[in-house]
Amino acid sequence: MSELLLLERVVVESIAKGNFRIENIQNDTGLDYSFLLSICSRLIKRGLITYKLGEYKISKDEESWGKVNHPLILKNEIKEVSENIIDVFFNDKVTNSLKLQKVYLSDKDEKILNSLLDSVESFVKDLRNSPQNKAMSTKKQKVLMWGYGQYSDIIQNTLKVVS
Repeated sequence: MSELLLLERVVVESIAKGNFRIENIQNDTGLDYSFLLSICSRLIKRGLITYKLGEYKISKDEESWGKVNHPLILKNEIKEVSENIIDVFFNDKVTNSLKLQKVYLSDKDEKILNSLLDSVESFVKDLRNSPQNKAMSTKKQKVLMWGYGQYSDIIQNTLKVVS
């Protein structure tokens, strides 16, 4: 399967927001010009973007997009983002926030937590759909992550990895 690296996804997101020229993509992402050209070239070869008359566009090639949006590929992308969030947090705790807690939840507590997470989901969805979000620079976006899992499932998964 063909993974889409984090920086490739950033470029695709920028183009999808309407940044078609390389200078606009560079401003939006903050990536180095020559590095950006390399990423765009790779994305063209993979059939994910096109280049015509000085403008990059998102490809309509459903087969290529189906490959990079496969659940296993998306799982690996989430892992890459998670690892980077952790690295960035420990390098700069002042401007970044990361919380991890292990707690017991009663049935009632779990219902309350699910309700709060639904509220967060709704809030984030509204933010993503707002006109201000579409106008903001890709590099200025915040990366949010939330959810919870059963500690025993995490332990069992770890045991699978080490055995």
